[in-house]
Amino acid sequence: MVELENEELEVEELTEKTEEQKDEAAPEAEFNAESVEEQKEEKAPEAEFNAESVEEQKEEEAPEVKSVEESKEDSGEVKEETESPESEKSGKKPVIDADLISVIDSDSLLVALDDDKHGYLTHGVHIGLKYRTSDMRPFIYKIRPDKLCVFEVSKIDRRIKVAAKLISRFNPKDVLVVSNRGYGTYPIKKFAESTGCVAITKRFVSGTLTNPNIETYAEPKLLLITDPSADLQAIKEAAETGIPTIAICDTNTRFKNLDFVIPGNNKGKNSLALIYLLIAREIARIKGKEFTATFEGFVSHAEPQPYLLKMQELQRRSAMRRRGKPRR
Repeated sequence: MVELENEELEVEELTEKTEEQKDEAAPEAEFNAESVEEQKEEKAPEAEFNAESVEEQKEEEAPEVKSVEESKEDSGEVKEETESPESEKSGKKPVIDADLISVIDSDSLLVALDDDKHGYLTHGVHIGLKYRTSDMRPFIYKIRPDKLCVFEVSKIDRRIKVAAKLISRFNPKDVLVVSNRGYGTYPIKKFAESTGCVAITKRFVSGTLTNPNIETYAEPKLLLITDPSADLQAIKEAAETGIPTIAICDTNTRFKNLDFVIPGNNKGKNSLALIYLLIAREIARIKGKEFTATFEGFVSHAEPQPYLLKMQELQRRSAMRRRGKPRR
C-alpha cells in the first residue's frame, strides 16, 4: 500500500512539473510567435522598398533605351546608302558618311535638272559608263537600253553639298586639287582661283606627297581628285601619308583608298565644269562670300585626246553595223 501511495505521489509530482513546464513554455512560444510576426513586419517594408527600387531602376533604364533608339533614328544609321556603297572586296572603305553630315537646303537641288545653262541632265552629269562596279551600284538609278548606266541625280546633288561643306572646314591653302585628265585641268584651275585652294594643273610628279626632297613636294590636309583611274598615284601617296581623299567617281570606280565619293561623269568637259562650279559656289555660300564665276569660265577648251576620238569612231561604226548600214 505504501508503495502505491508513493507511486501516486510521484505521478502527481510529474504531472505538476509538466504543467509548470507547459506554463513556462507558453510565454516563450508566444514571445517567439510575436518575434516572428515582428520579423515579418520588418521584412515586409524591406520587400516593398526593394520592389519600389526595382521599379525605379526600370523607369530609369527605360529612357536610356529609348534615347538610344531615338539617336539611331536621328543619326540615320539604318539607311540603304550608308550600308550599300561600301564593298568588302575593294579594300579600304569610305570613312566619311554623307548621311551624318547636315547640309543647307538638303531637299532642293543646286541647279535644275534640265536648265539650259547649268542643268544636270543638260551637261550629262548623270551619264556613266557601260562598265559598273559593285561599289558604285548604290548610286546608279537605271541602265539604259544602250547599256550606259545612269546616276541618281539627287545623290549627286547631295554629295556635292557635303563635299563643299567638308572642304570649307579646311584652310584653302591646305586643300590640294589634282587632275591628270585633259578636261579636268582647266576646271580645277578656275576652282583654285575661286576658292583659294592649291591646284596641280600639270602632271602629278611621283613623290609630291611623300618625298620632301623634290621641288613639287606638298603637305596638304585634304586631297580632291578628278578621276581615280587617272590620278591613281596621288591617291596612293595620300593613303601612305594619311591625307583624306575626296574623288569624283564614274561607274567603273572602286573605293580603295578613297574617303568620300562624289558620283558623276568625270570624263565630259561640261560635266566636270558644272561639278567644280557647284562645289566652288557652295563653298562661297557657306563662307558668306560673293561668287561671280560663270559656267563658261569653268569649261575646258582643250581638244579631245586621240584615244577619245578613236573610241568615238569605233562607237559610231558599231552603231552603223547594228543599223545595217554599209561601212564608209
